[in-house]
Amino acid sequence: MVSCGSVCALPAETEESKKPMETPMKLVASLLFLPVVALAAPSDHQAQMDQIFKMAKSRMLPMLEQSVPAMERTRNCLQAAESKDDFIECTTIMRDLQQKMMQNLAPQGAPHQKRPPKEEFDASKIEWNAETKAQMLTDITQSVEQGKATKGCLERSNSASEMESCMEKTGLSRDQN
Repeated sequence: MVSCGSVCALPAETEESKKPMETPMKLVASLLFLPVVALAAPSDHQAQMDQIFKMAKSRMLPMLEQSVPAMERTRNCLQAAESKDDFIECTTIMRDLQQKMMQNLAPQGAPHQKRPPKEEFDASKIEWNAETKAQMLTDITQSVEQGKATKGCLERSNSASEMESCMEKTGLSRDQN
């Protein structure tokens, strides 16, 4: 027989220990209640995610409705571009849209806040050649397709889980980008 000394010894019986086991039963009841709380939490979490989705949808859909056609115009412009000057002109389509969207992001009625200046895209610094043009056309075509798919999924989805499922079906889920 192994002796474990005072570590294994039972506590001495006292008047307190003779009382019915109220406290341990409360603890057991609390522990039994935890799975119920845990099961309830995901639906609350899901409701929060759906609320966030609806807010994001209301902001993103109008932006996509403007940006997809602008990307298509930019792509068409790039396809027709024959010189660096043409290319620079094409970049103004997206730059103008970006500036317009940044102004629209401020809450309605809020004073216009000047954002800290960031380094602006300078199209004149890009080397314009056939390889650059081909790569840009590939990139913008991919962006157009992603924008169309995202817009379509937003229009059809009523919850975050529906949106995620829709994007997975398009092959453009978050994990793949």
